[in-house]
Amino acid sequence: MAALPPGGAMVSVRAPEEEVTPRLGGRVTLAAVNGPRSVVISGDEAEVLRLAEAFAAEGLRTKRLSVDRAFHSPLVDPMLDEFRAVIAGLSFLPPTIPIVSTVTGELADAHELADPEYWVRQVRRPVRFADAVTTLQSRGAEVFLGLGPDGALTALASDCVTNQGATFVPVSRRERAEPETLVAALAELWVRGTTVDWPAYYAGAGGTRVELPPYPFEPELYWPETSSAPVNRQAAEPAEDAAFWDALERADLSDIPGLDEDQPLRAALPSLSAWRRRRRDLLRADDWRYRVAWRPFTEDTTALTGTWLVVVPPTGVDTGLLATLEEALTARGADAVTIAAGDLDGHLTAPVAGIVSLLALDEEPDDVHPVVPAGLAATVALVRALAAGGHSPPVWMVTTGATAVDPSDTVRPTQALSWGLGMSLALEHPELWGGLVDLPGRPDEGAATRLANLVGQGEDQLAVRPAGTRVRRLVRAPAEPGGPDTWRPGGTALITGGVGALGAHVARSLAEGGVEHLVLLSRRGTDTPGAPELTEELTALGARVTVAACDVADRESITALVTGLRARGERITTVVHAAGVVGQRPLLACDVSDIAGILAAKVAGARHLDELFTDTPPDAFVLFSSAAGVWGGAGQAAYAAGNAFLDALAADRRTRGLPGTSVA
Repeated sequence: MAALPPGGAMVSVRAPEEEVTPRLGGRVTLAAVNGPRSVVISGDEAEVLRLAEAFAAEGLRTKRLSVDRAFHSPLVDPMLDEFRAVIAGLSFLPPTIPIVSTVTGELADAHELADPEYWVRQVRRPVRFADAVTTLQSRGAEVFLGLGPDGALTALASDCVTNQGATFVPVSRRERAEPETLVAALAELWVRGTTVDWPAYYAGAGGTRVELPPYPFEPELYWPETSSAPVNRQAAEPAEDAAFWDALERADLSDIPGLDEDQPLRAALPSLSAWRRRRRDLLRADDWRYRVAWRPFTEDTTALTGTWLVVVPPTGVDTGLLATLEEALTARGADAVTIAAGDLDGHLTAPVAGIVSLLALDEEPDDVHPVVPAGLAATVALVRALAAGGHSPPVWMVTTGATAVDPSDTVRPTQALSWGLGMSLALEHPELWGGLVDLPGRPDEGAATRLANLVGQGEDQLAVRPAGTRVRRLVRAPAEPGGPDTWRPGGTALITGGVGALGAHVARSLAEGGVEHLVLLSRRGTDTPGAPELTEELTALGARVTVAACDVADRESITALVTGLRARGERITTVVHAAGVVGQRPLLACDVSDIAGILAAKVAGARHLDELFTDTPPDAFVLFSSAAGVWGGAGQAAYAAGNAFLDALAADRRTRGLPGTSVA
């Protein structure tokens, strides 16, 4: 390889293979397909860089690889004959474990691997890594162990696998001790259900196995308030009532004194029995239902020590707010230093006691991925920089109007993204976690002072409001008296992700409830697996069904579809947003493009629907959220952020007098 002439270049492009390949030719070829939206081009340096510049101008992310040869391109042709001759002189043995070829993307046999021409093709043709991983998944692989340097291979593999339960573990990490990284990888495999031969690992180490001693639970406050035992309403019933209802449930009056079995009541028993069973199920569900509540919190001005960094976004923040925050931190004993996000490295040469991040206040869209606020992208970059440098000061993230403490609060859904992200960071990297503090929509100097009083305290989810500071809690939320309302849908229902599991479930319910026309949105339309069968099933329930190819994240696409329905005189009475991607990836392995990929359908789609159904609101505007948006999710930071956005958007619509419901 070293004998090859210089003048080559390789560039990664964040785009699908089918979009990139038609634009190649001549001395530029496809060198690798690493994922559904990740390829590498290779060839003549000037031509490769020209193409990369064109792709970047179209909003696609590109990165030049740190090599000075154009591998897997025509520029390697001068070495192929000599390489073929060397390979022909080797002896080959059949593999003892199955091998998936990155030349074909399929399982390779011993005859193929013993052919020198196969290895020539390996050098010259594209590396079909994505196809190889897909083949592994189709053959039942659920655990992917990366043996390459750092976590590059596992990160690429996670983009290729659709199974959300799959495990990706690298065994080496840049700038980390190899023995520690290896045993950590084995431990992660073990806790995720993979068998590890621990005696073999510790063989020769001289260790002995011991039983852990029992220990008491430590008296620490846990987030949910669970002091009240579940309400057993059946046990609270008077004995006579309990006997009566038990008899009704069994449809047998013989055990109830004073009742004549020949009385007309017997005719009503089947209905009463069914009613009783439904009521019992509702009572049981009451014991499972929770909601977020905000409790009064007394601030503690315990002294701070050491250097505290206040990190501000490039757009800046209110100077009065910033000056008051610095003064208040100094008054508590901290050495407060305000820096811009890009100046972090220069301030980590000395120990840092804590960081107050105001980055989330920047709601401007990211230059390349508009669905991601610049402040959210900067927050991720901040956390990754701290982890990469081995620093672990607690990070306190500040938002404004991210959550509704009381019904009068104005909610800013974009700010809520940071809450979902922050709660996930707390689960993944508690050593880097300080907390979340939400200020009023228009914070004043008093709010800045109280913010300074809250950092470094025992609570990590707080809100500052004019009426006082509040702390976040999870409390029981039994149903309102009288039971659930009965809603009868009609007209046209629009369901994003309509052919997926959630969308299909809702579609069946709406069809049974009386909706006349179901419009099911899917990026692939009628080509989506299961679409014809679902259409037939829903039609049999009495609904007219349209499966439309529409990317809800594309403003023009969803606008054209809704405008077309309205032009045909259809009244859209129900909107259900069930589209979304479940991202299972550690936060420190995410870049902005990864976050954007997860937020695209869920967040951008919800924004577009909100705009389209503000002037002409439907009867129901339902967003499918997740518990991850309430308390975060390890490995699901972007997903949790997106769902926190949906919860906030529903609250925001209600403050505007519009229908909005988020189902977590």
